[in-house]
Amino acid sequence: MFASKEGTKKYMEKAISQSYIHPLHFNEVEKLFLSSMGLGTYLGDPTPEVDQLVEDAVAKCLRSGAVNVIDTAINYRFQRAEQSIGKTLASLFNSGEFSRDQIFISTKNGYIAPNQEKYYNNIPEYLYEEIIHSNICRKEDVAGGIHCMSPSFLEFQLYESLSNLQLEAVDLIYLHNPAESQLEYINMIEFNDKLREVFLFYEKMRDIKKIRWYGLATWDSLRVLPNQPNYLSLERVVNIAKEIGGEDHGFKFIQTPINYLYHQAVSLRNQSVSNEKYTLAESAKKFGIRLFGSAPMLQGKLLQDEFYPQFSPNYSQAQSSIHYARSAHENIVSTLVGMKNPAHITENIAMAKIPLATTEELEQAFKNP
Repeated sequence: MFASKEGTKKYMEKAISQSYIHPLHFNEVEKLFLSSMGLGTYLGDPTPEVDQLVEDAVAKCLRSGAVNVIDTAINYRFQRAEQSIGKTLASLFNSGEFSRDQIFISTKNGYIAPNQEKYYNNIPEYLYEEIIHSNICRKEDVAGGIHCMSPSFLEFQLYESLSNLQLEAVDLIYLHNPAESQLEYINMIEFNDKLREVFLFYEKMRDIKKIRWYGLATWDSLRVLPNQPNYLSLERVVNIAKEIGGEDHGFKFIQTPINYLYHQAVSLRNQSVSNEKYTLAESAKKFGIRLFGSAPMLQGKLLQDEFYPQFSPNYSQAQSSIHYARSAHENIVSTLVGMKNPAHITENIAMAKIPLATTEELEQAFKNP
């Protein structure tokens, strides 16, 4: 039902013995062995052609031994990202090539996510016809017409995601960009109250084994300065999780951009722990929370940049970007790389044969001409 220590260890050991994957490509996290590179599934048109590319990418990444982390969201490609993943996983599980407990699977909820077939590019119609008129949430619960933190809505989305993925449960579910989407419309007191309700719902889903852990998938709220309007205090969020779930709460992961341009998560001391200032990566570590890095190439934009960390003349710019993102801090579990082009997949997963960069290698990479 979930990724397990035994399953992920089996995946890792086979990868190391048969695919020449470096042992240090895997990180031990919550007694799981997870690849330092994960498959992201954000970009792409909602078409059958892209569906096939995603399906092929899931199979190729898993078979390579380089990737046993898959990340998605219900709103990616109008639910088609989840559906493409689910189709491939079902085939691989049914054939016996892989087992569910070898693979760590995360998704996200919160954004209004119509299915493409009936409501393509018509979120308002979907919202009113399928959500509000069905009493899944109220109109006033939806921020900006696109985001909802109502537990009844999140429950509806969770079960839709499980259906799309053809799974009984996911290892991790993120609340998707809550501060970024909500704080323009509500104050922090109201936001914290909503977050309590969300965490209470997630804890109930843990109890019935529909999710194992939960987290926040963010863009900038955890890596901006406290004087910014959408700033989020990790310490406050952790205290809410403890209030709801006790010391054994399920809030264990954060997703945030980490690349050589957006390096604030590992460089900016914007978070407080007992009145001491730390970076997001440092403060998360103190709370027992691990980071998944997103946007290692900023949806390809960084590949147009002449300046980038150069670890080796043998690495492509994409490989160097991935290597920095997965190595930038010891508290990073995995960098999530969006990849569908077969040549790009081959190029990217080649980095799994190389150990994570040391602090000295990171420093030197930015000094190279």
